[in-house]
Amino acid sequence: MFFYEIIGTIVSSGTRTVVSGMLGALKKKECSQAFSMSLIVGIGISTLMTLLTILFSKSLSMLLGARESMVLIPTANYLIGYAVGLPFFTGHRILTPYLQMEGDYKRINISAYVMTIVDIVADILVVFVFKGGMLGIGLATSVGYIVAFMILVSHFFSKERHSIFNFYD
Repeated sequence: MFFYEIIGTIVSSGTRTVVSGMLGALKKKECSQAFSMSLIVGIGISTLMTLLTILFSKSLSMLLGARESMVLIPTANYLIGYAVGLPFFTGHRILTPYLQMEGDYKRINISAYVMTIVDIVADILVVFVFKGGMLGIGLATSVGYIVAFMILVSHFFSKERHSIFNFYD
């Protein structure tokens, strides 16, 4: 799923350099503007990719090599479930460097641990309790992304934060 991961990586890498310089120069307003823009752009592009993945899940599955219906339908279903979490995955990738710059390494680690645990537990529940298919497995991964993203977002409601999200500036 490298193609999906690249959005958050590109946005976070670019803004990390710019924002670290702004934090060093104590330019809080500019830092918050870059922070806000990176989230809006990254999550916006990921939301578009989510919609495209859902609409063209069968075509993408065939592109990935799933040609027979026995493989095509489960692959398409997995992509749909996985795509639901893309904006949160991208948000997580974008927020991580901001938390690193602000020194909140503990929250980053906790979000990674929780994401992994939630994904594993949700996969087990989908397979053994709910007897779900590949859509459920994809959604389980998405739930892990959503929870991890929310853990990182909680940093920005604390007093230790430097970056402030502002939709209007």
